[in-house]
Amino acid sequence: MEQNTNSSVLVKWDKVNKADGYYIYSKDLTQDENSKYKKLATVEGGDNCSYEIADLSGASVYNIKVKAYKSFLKKRVCKR
Repeated sequence: MEQNTNSSVLVKWDKVNKADGYYIYSKDLTQDENSKYKKLATVEGGDNCSYEIADLSGASVYNIKVKAYKSFLKKRVCKR
């Protein structure tokens, strides 16, 4: 991750072979460590391997998760 400003970061990840896109999730660890991940965005295109997350609180600690998906019969499927 690269910090762009006090309130945004650029998340980068390695390309997943045959992925059609990615889901971006975050969790604010300073609010509640047991909270669930919140879906922030869908990045379409398997070659797009970065996403800027804006409007972050500078006083918080975030956990970011990226999941690849594959389109199958007009549905998006993630491997668990």
